Amino acid sequence: MALVSTVQQIEHAAHPEHTQIHSWYLPRPLNKYDAAWEMFQTRPELWFTDDCFVHIRDINLAQCGTLDFVDYGNKSYLGRLCYSSITTNGEIYKVTWDVRGEDICKELVNDAGGSVVGLKMAPSANIHNYGHFQMDVKFDVPRSAVRYYGAYYGVFSGVPTRTRILKGPKLFCHDHSVDIMIMYECTLSAEGGLLDTNIADYKWDLMLMRFCDNHDHPWHIMSVAEAGRIDEGEITEERHSCYHGYPDPNFYESADPQDANY
Repeated sequence: MALVSTVQQIEHAAHPEHTQIHSWYLPRPLNKYDAAWEMFQTRPELWFTDDCFVHIRDINLAQCGTLDFVDYGNKSYLGRLCYSSITTNGEIYKVTWDVRGEDICKELVNDAGGSVVGLKMAPSANIHNYGHFQMDVKFDVPRSAVRYYGAYYGVFSGVPTRTRILKGPKLFCHDHSVDIMIMYECTLSAEGGLLDTNIADYKWDLMLMRFCDNHDHPWHIMSVAEAGRIDEGEITEERHSCYHGYPDPNFYESADPQDANY
């Protein structure tokens, strides 16, 4: 889109006091999700710095097209953490991942074995303290696909040990960076009623971006890629492909989305 050329025309002279990553401020676009995503595709080094490595699966996530069962942007987001600890006798706690709980949620992910890069968190030695830990990402099914799939929304579940959080540039304001989160090999939860075997029998890699203006759900789904069948076990970096969805739009019928209590 045209916003990319606008991004590329931003000169350091516009902010002479900034010489590092912080000089890449964007004017507020009509669609900040598209602008941030295209910035990531054209300038990935702003996220993948010298402190982290790039998987071929990360590249695939950046290049994959959209899926017909996921409504991208602010309607699909990281909703909560569910975890138990050996120090709490197995009781499961649920924490909503919003702006107020951002720091504690990142610390929990780091403590449970996640990789947090650029956010001043050292790898934790407490990974074995958690008996159960899952990260739930809620996504809306597009209105045009509701009839086909028989559901209004779905939930991907991932784990911290297969999650990376990378600090990004400050694109839209001087105070907050647009970070990314990559969740490998998530599975579909039964919550929401999305049970199609072409989705539920597979694992999925997710890439999310953090936007500071959504206080309730700051992390939004930007890309989803198929990562192998669940019964295949853990996949290698080379075993990865994009899922192209169902090609028959004539079967779809518009329907009013149901407000999910999530």
